[in-house]
Amino acid sequence: MRLFFIDTHEIGHFSFGWVGDSEKVWDYEGRSGNFFYQITQHVKLDQLKKADGICVVKGPGSFSSIRAGVLVANLLARTLKLKLYSLPAGQSKISNADLEHMKPQAFVAPEYDREPNITIK
Repeated sequence: MRLFFIDTHEIGHFSFGWVGDSEKVWDYEGRSGNFFYQITQHVKLDQLKKADGICVVKGPGSFSSIRAGVLVANLLARTLKLKLYSLPAGQSKISNADLEHMKPQAFVAPEYDREPNITIK
């Protein structure tokens, strides 16, 4: 099994790439808002279409960081008609044995590390 992996749970750091049969993961420092551009620089659409699914770290993490990764994972899975899997932040390393036991989901909801800070003017 070969999954496309996305992890944006840390502020100022994001990872994406391939896990499973052949592993290649890219790590970047910077805002998670820039990670979709970086994905397009390393991964072609034809490669994504051939994946067995998308796997995303669902959190906990900061609101902006986690939201960006989960949004892109849900979008890619739905658009490309791929299975969607999620992991908690503590389990960002995946073995082939882990992949065998994961169950696909229809949608991954982000898990935030704290309550939202909403201000009203």
